[in-house]
Amino acid sequence: YDTVSILPHSVYCCVDGGTNEDVANAIFAVKSSGCGYTGDVSVQIRDEWFGALYTVKFNRPQIVDVHVSVTVDRGTSASTELEETVKNAILSFANGEISGYTGLNIGTEVSPFEMAAGINTLIPGITIKNLKVGTSEESLSTDELDIHVNQKAEIAYENIKVIINE
Repeated sequence: YDTVSILPHSVYCCVDGGTNEDVANAIFAVKSSGCGYTGDVSVQIRDEWFGALYTVKFNRPQIVDVHVSVTVDRGTSASTELEETVKNAILSFANGEISGYTGLNIGTEVSPFEMAAGINTLIPGITIKNLKVGTSEESLSTDELDIHVNQKAEIAYENIKVIINE
């Protein structure tokens, strides 16, 4: 499924956060017996009722570094630090800190249009003229960046370029 080979009669979980032991215990607690696991991370879990050892498997997401280039018209924004404000708005969008936007999660595509709307939610006085995303500066595009079920997009502050039209 979406570039991941899932073993027959098994569950596949890709988890961001938590300790390996906590994740394995949570999966073990809800998975039906007789069902196998698919994943690269293996954790031994002891069944509390019978004492048997089981190997729980799951994946951690592959991180996809995303680059962003955005061109804005200052509009009515009086911010003297508009470049920094826009960069922080992009990071807020990525982290799911803007009401109505989920942010960048496992398997969530990176949409330049949603990102632009999120920026405008935080900075309503500007006009976003162009917003591009890509896995490098050379691959920037206005197309959505596809992220697979075993990947998570992340945006670093230094990977954001802001062009301000006065």
